[in-house]
Parts: sequence; structure tokens; C-alpha cells
Amino acid sequence: MSEESFLSPAVRSTLVYLLQLPERAMLLADNTYATIFSSVFWCISLVVAYVLIRGLFWPCLKACTSSRTQDSPLESVFEDPNRPARRSERNPSMNDPLCAKDDFPSIFEPATKHMSLIVPAYNEEVRLPTMLEETLHYLEMRKLRNPDFSFEIIIVDDGSRDNTARVALSFSKKYGTDKVRLLQLHCNHGKGGAVRKGMLRARGELLLMVDADAATRISDVERLEYQLRSAPEYGVAIGSRHHLQADAMAKRACHRNLLMHGFNFYVSTLCVPGVKDTQCGFKLFTRRAAQTLFPIQHIERWAFDVELLHLCSRVGIPVTEVPVHWVEMPGSKINLFEDIPQMARDILIIRMMYSCRIWRTTVHYKQD
Repeated sequence: MSEESFLSPAVRSTLVYLLQLPERAMLLADNTYATIFSSVFWCISLVVAYVLIRGLFWPCLKACTSSRTQDSPLESVFEDPNRPARRSERNPSMNDPLCAKDDFPSIFEPATKHMSLIVPAYNEEVRLPTMLEETLHYLEMRKLRNPDFSFEIIIVDDGSRDNTARVALSFSKKYGTDKVRLLQLHCNHGKGGAVRKGMLRARGELLLMVDADAATRISDVERLEYQLRSAPEYGVAIGSRHHLQADAMAKRACHRNLLMHGFNFYVSTLCVPGVKDTQCGFKLFTRRAAQTLFPIQHIERWAFDVELLHLCSRVGIPVTEVPVHWVEMPGSKINLFEDIPQMARDILIIRMMYSCRIWRTTVHYKQD
């Protein structure tokens, strides 16, 4: 006799379905999680690929194929606000169409001044007057002590959108263009591009790169000069803030200290071992060293200091670090979270381009 179940088929099917429901739910969840994970993985992969192509591979390709920014015809002359322009020169500029114009010399011509000061300036109408007043006071006092001392200041207006050029011209008018000259760039090149173009038009035996914020005490240039006495023809002396590091670390936020240490380790590993402060905007070059370095400089943004020091190690120019007095000034143009990644990329490009001999260290004695 066949045994009959005490449960009806409908009830039995329902119980079986309910018992199998957790297992089906787990399988469905596994498939959903797998789909989500796969989607997230490919999205992240696409973002990383885009960042690498746009942020590294494309800039590397441009570095291999593109040349430096070409000079505008207006960058070969400077305005003299103390002399009226001749009729043939009245091609109106954005500042004063009645100013006479004179040609800038080349760094490859013989030096006619003891020292040239190159001041890159981008939207510096507020900070520039104070810096120029302090600097010119020091230079004039030094000339009184030593009549053989001569100088010039070249203010490089890096495509500013404020009245930086007007401020510079007011100092040219007050002190004369033999002492203060304005180089106006036709567009924004970056600090490295501004310094390079100013250096290539300097007349000094010594050439000082100095920032427009007056963060470094200008009289400390004498410390740099003293260090160059051991290499009077071929040397570089750079201001260093390393001795202020302990005090600065106590005042900075933790993330800024972490970025600073990470950046220093990165720079010393890839490009400039042994230099504790590559970014201080107070560097002194002999004329021969400047003739070697600036015609072959490629980087035009913040990492240009690293390239210059890397070039020094490659071509055998001695570099000396000199402690300087420095204070942090408000109004910095550096954005940590935008400019640091760009600098990291440019430093990697510097290493790759020179190691692969794509960028040459051969000097061409001419202006670009």
C-alpha cells in the first residue's frame, strides 16, 4: 500500500520554496555584488587610465616633441618712460604708447654691470612696491660704500592681469632704465619661463633670482657672493631655509609637513640628491653658469628650480647652499593640492627626458 503524505502538494511546494529562498537570495546577492564590483573596477580603471594619459603620458609626449615658448617681438624691447617715443616707434602698447623703446641685450654679450636682479612677477601690484623699495635702498647704499658696484633690476611681468607693469614702469621712471627695466611677456609662462627670459636679457657678472614678495632679506646676497669666490667664473649659490625647518614644522599643519617631507624625499631620489632646499626663490648664478643653464632650460612652471640644479649636476657646475633669513609672506601663488601634483609630474619628466637623452645638455650660444 503506498504511503500518502500528510501534506498537500501545494503546502509541500510552498515549504520547499521557502527553504530554498535563502540560498537563492545568496546567489542573487553574489551576482549583484559581482556586477557592482566589476562596474566599479572598470570605472576606476578608466579614471586611472585617463589621469595617466592626461597627466603623465601626454605631457611626456609634448615634452619630447614641443619646443620652448617662442619670444614675442615685444619681449626684445623695454620701455623708457623718461624718453618720448619717436614717431616711428609709436606702436601703442597697453601701458604708455608715448614711451621710447630700447633693445634688451643678450646674456652672451660682455657683462656691463656687477649684478643683475631678476624679479618674476605675476599679479604683484600689492607686494612689488615694498620689495623694490627695500631692494633699491640696499643697492643704492651698497653703491655708496663701493662706487665700483653697479646693478640693474629686471622685473619680468608674466602676463599679469593687474597693474604690475604700471608699478614697474613707475620705478623705471623714478630710477631710470639703466637701473630698473620692465620685461613684459605676451602671455603667462609660469615662474620658470619668466626667470629664464629675464636671465637671457641680463647684463650682470652675477645674476640673482629673487622673488617679488621680499621673503628673503636682500642683504643676504652678500653671503651668496662670498660662497662664489671659490668658483668666480662657474658656480651657483642658492639660499636655503633648511635651518629654519624645525621652527617652521612647529607652526605648519601636519598635512603640510607631510607634503614637505614627501616632496623633499621625492626630489632628492629622482633629481637632486644632497640639496636640502631646492625651492627657495633666492639663487645667484655666475654669468658663465647662466649662459650654460638657461638656454637649455625646459620647465617653465614651479619645478624649474629642480631642473636647473639637476642640470648643474650633469654639466659639472658646483652648487653651494647658503642659509638665509626668510619669513613666510602672505599672498603665495602656490596651491598645494593643484601645484604639488604638477611639480611631481614635471620632476619625473625631468628625470626621464635627461636620462633618455631626449633633452640635451649641449649649450647653443644664442637666444631662443
